[in-house]
Amino acid sequence: MNELLRRLVEFTGDGVYRYRFDDGVILLANRGFLQILELDGDPESVVGKRLSEVLVYTAPPGLIRRTILEKGGVTGYEYHFKTLKGHDRWVVHDSVLHTDPKTGARCVDALIKDITERKQAERLAAMEREKLMVTLHSIGDAVIATDCEGRVELMNAVAVQLTGWPEAEARGRPLPEVFRIVNEYTRQPCENPVAKVLKTGQVVGLANHTCLLSRHGEEFCIADSGAPIRMPNGEVTGVVLVFRDVTEQRRAAERLAESEVRFRTLFHSMVGASALHEMIFDEAGRPRDYVFLDVNPAFEQMTGLRRDDVVGRRVLEVIPNLEPEWMERYGQVVRTGEPAHFTQYSAALGRWYEVTAFRPSPGRFAVTFLDVTERHRAAERMAAALREKEALLREVHHRVKNNLQIMSSLISLQAAGARSESTRAVLREMQSRVKSMALIHEKLYQSENLADIPLQNYLQTLTDHALRSFGRGAEAVRLRVDCGRVALDPDRTVSCGLIVNELVWNALKHAFSAAKSGEIAVQFRRDKDSYRLMVADNGVGLKMRNPGRRRRSLGLQLVETLASQLGGALEVAELTPGTAFAVRFPMKRDAEKGGE
Repeated sequence: MNELLRRLVEFTGDGVYRYRFDDGVILLANRGFLQILELDGDPESVVGKRLSEVLVYTAPPGLIRRTILEKGGVTGYEYHFKTLKGHDRWVVHDSVLHTDPKTGARCVDALIKDITERKQAERLAAMEREKLMVTLHSIGDAVIATDCEGRVELMNAVAVQLTGWPEAEARGRPLPEVFRIVNEYTRQPCENPVAKVLKTGQVVGLANHTCLLSRHGEEFCIADSGAPIRMPNGEVTGVVLVFRDVTEQRRAAERLAESEVRFRTLFHSMVGASALHEMIFDEAGRPRDYVFLDVNPAFEQMTGLRRDDVVGRRVLEVIPNLEPEWMERYGQVVRTGEPAHFTQYSAALGRWYEVTAFRPSPGRFAVTFLDVTERHRAAERMAAALREKEALLREVHHRVKNNLQIMSSLISLQAAGARSESTRAVLREMQSRVKSMALIHEKLYQSENLADIPLQNYLQTLTDHALRSFGRGAEAVRLRVDCGRVALDPDRTVSCGLIVNELVWNALKHAFSAAKSGEIAVQFRRDKDSYRLMVADNGVGLKMRNPGRRRRSLGLQLVETLASQLGGALEVAELTPGTAFAVRFPMKRDAEKGGE
């Protein structure tokens, strides 16, 4: 019996050893002990050594010593240490305390079983479980796992949020108690997906229009599926249910469907011809063709093409010689999403169309177009008539200008034959007034725009003519005209021209002596909602001009009358030196007429 026991100790894979309790000296060891501690040599090589010399404790050994001392031994105690080679070892320790009858020393007989592989497997399993839990709680879908009886074992945070059940309270409860689902419309309870998975062993999807009723009374439209949890041998040990909140997607789909119905209703009831197309691009991204998806009754009526004959066909099949410009315009709408509105002539159809195109969805565009051929032809006839009227009006201006030139020439002849210098001066002033009106008609005849006349060119020409007509004494006077880019209608331009003509003549006659040079400035400015026309000189001043005359001259009376017709008034100011005459009148014609 002792021999059998010796052989068992010698050849077992477990570690068997004896040591003195008080100092830890090894008294006996087998080969299993050396293998577990990764020690070289034979068992006799460790006899006499302390335990602390053959292994590295990672935890204080005091607990084992106290237990052995109190209970006379330990059973099934697991602990960890490192071998002298630095490797981790986990063992199960069984030992008994006894007294050696020969020496009287307290000794411990111990057995250790290497469980390192099991501990490493458990550690790896714990790590995998931790990864699974982190993944489970970080995904966006809700997850509930059950056992084979359909009781809740695990829930992630999303499932807790949607069901309203904390995981600790839900664990162990039947799934229908936590996961309450009904049909969204009938409100009837839906089939328990876990029960179906457990019965069939197959992955199942939730029925359409499934609504989850949370513990707090909230409702969520949900979708997704349940799948069995299988062991390697194929045994089903539970079910994992994965679902997500699709409430917003469902509502968006409903809104989209409603919008589609409204679009279709509007599309088919529109008075204008409308068509819905899908664009076809080539490899370079250029529009190559487009397909008819739908047309409304107005399209059929306008084109004579039946809906059934064009839907599904490409436009170049229906209209083979369609101009490329149409394709490019529609392609731009599809690419950018920006709507387009344009009027285009189609040589293929021989008609003019007013077109509105927009993109209702990616890759598609809708077109509404009106046949405006008759309106376009009427506009062309009107434009031709307008051109004829403009030509006639220019001819009228030309003839009026010629007649005024004849009058100017007759006055010039009369002035040449007059004996009195005062008579000649009066006739020259009258000729200048006639020339001012003739100049307006000349500008209108030459202008492309019969509605407005640029003041700068007109007043510059007018004042230059006044200087030349005045004769001796005007050579030393400089003239400066500054009107900017203002343009006025012919009526007000005539009034402004006559005012400037009278004031320039007035300055030439009274502001400068024959031996003195000077300057006359004509300025026209826009000031908020009014215009200001000013003629100023640096001559002798108003008090020195013919002091013996008490009545206003005919020229100044004419200026006051013209200013009143413009809706304004004449203002006179003394300068140092000189005099300034200004007329301020409103910009708007209504205000001007009110002033009259």
